[in-house]
Parts: sequence; structure tokens; C-alpha cells
Amino acid sequence: MIARFLLFVSLGCWLVSTLMIAPSVGSAPAAPPPYPAWAHTHMVWLGNSDGNQTSTLQLVDDYLAHGIPVGGVDVDSEWEQGYNNFVTNTQKYPNITQMVATLKQKNVNVIFWITSMINKDSSNFQYGLSHGYYLNDGKTIKWWHGEGAFLDYSNPDAVAWWHSLMDNVLDAGVVGWKCDGTDPYVMELVEIKGKKGLLTPHEYGHMYYSDFFDYTRQKAGPDALIWSRPVDALDTDTDYFYWEYSPRNVCFAGWVGDQDPEYHGLEIALN
Repeated sequence: MIARFLLFVSLGCWLVSTLMIAPSVGSAPAAPPPYPAWAHTHMVWLGNSDGNQTSTLQLVDDYLAHGIPVGGVDVDSEWEQGYNNFVTNTQKYPNITQMVATLKQKNVNVIFWITSMINKDSSNFQYGLSHGYYLNDGKTIKWWHGEGAFLDYSNPDAVAWWHSLMDNVLDAGVVGWKCDGTDPYVMELVEIKGKKGLLTPHEYGHMYYSDFFDYTRQKAGPDALIWSRPVDALDTDTDYFYWEYSPRNVCFAGWVGDQDPEYHGLEIALN
């Protein structure tokens, strides 16, 4: 069943790419797809316990030495000093510009883990709070990496500030982000209040994913990409419910969670 499903997915991706790229006989050339070709390549990463600049470079080299191509590598959450201040943790990644350039020479693109939350203990939290850049006047929510507030994407000044922080990474040659799924936590605010009024959970989530995609594309060009969940099953005390995460117009490299890298994990991901 799984093998047949994977064959279907592979054929489906090939068919969609072919239909979008290849012009039909007698017609004008079709428009290119709205995402880079490396969206369909092998992407790898190391968890925080193993990830650093040396091990990331070695991981890619090991794959390539065994004839396994790699198109992208994700740098996990401990790349930065605080969640989320975009300041590099130089103990683990002493020179991200050099690391990105080394991988780019091997045709490997680099993305960094991120969310739209700013933790209370992050170096930039007080600045954002004092300037009114967070939802619900800076009300904080506990999540798996601490306790923080949500950036208010309905506030243009907050977004401009956020982009200036993103530039610290994008200027090093990074072309994308693994946008992790903190957006459902916004429901714990009950009434989601931004500068321009009330927002729904999905409105906020779409702002989050779209802004990371759109601004990164503006800075990095057509190679820009985000990894994000298209949909996932969220566990409650009694059952699962399915949640739509990133909108289709920016989700070209869907990531479906932290499953074990074997057939049972694949089955869970498919379900």
C-alpha cells in the first residue's frame, strides 16, 4: 500500500511539474512553476543534539560520498541565541556565511528553523513589547521552546522590524526557512487582537507563512522556499483533529512532522 502510494505521489509530482513546465504542442511556452526546482530534491537535517556547523557540512559530504544527491539542508532551532532573535549561536555555528557558501558550491541550499514567536527571555523581546509589536499587547503563551508572544503581522511597523532581523540571516545567503507549527497556539489567546483588529487563527497562520515566503523571495530571489506543514493531525486527550497550516500558494515543500525514519514513521506521516 505504501509503495503504491509513494509511486502515485512520485508520478503525480512528475506530472504536475511536466504540465507546468513543458509547453503543449503549438502553444506558447508555459509559465515556470512558482517555486524553485530544488523543492523536489532530497532535503536533510540534523536534530539539535547533533547539529552544528561541522556536523552539518559532514552530513552533506557523507550523502554525496555515497552517491546520494542533496538539494537542501535545514539548520535546526539552536542556530540562534534566543527564540526568535535571529542572532547566530556562534558556539555551534561560528560562521554561517562560510557554511552557506561551502554548501552552495555543492548545489545545496540552506534553510533555517524559525517561528513567529518571541520568547520572554529573548534579547529582542522587550524592544518589541515596548513598541507594541505583539498580538494582544504582548500576552505570552507557553510552547515547546519556552514562553513567548506572537509577532503582530497586522502592524506594518512590527513587520518592518521583523524583516530587519531576518536580514541578519538572509544576508548570509540563506534562501529559506523551516517555519515550524506554532500558529495553532494562537488559539490560546481566545480573542486574537492585532493592530488592525481581530484575527482568526487561520488568518494569522496565513500571514505568518506568507510573510516568510514573500519577504525571503524578495531578498533571495526565485530560489527562496519555506518548509511548512500543509496539514497535520493534532493530538488531544481523547482524539486527533486535523489542522490546516500553511496556505497552498506558499507551501511547495510540505513537511508533515517528526516521524521516525522507517516504514512505520512513513505510515504515520501518510495518515
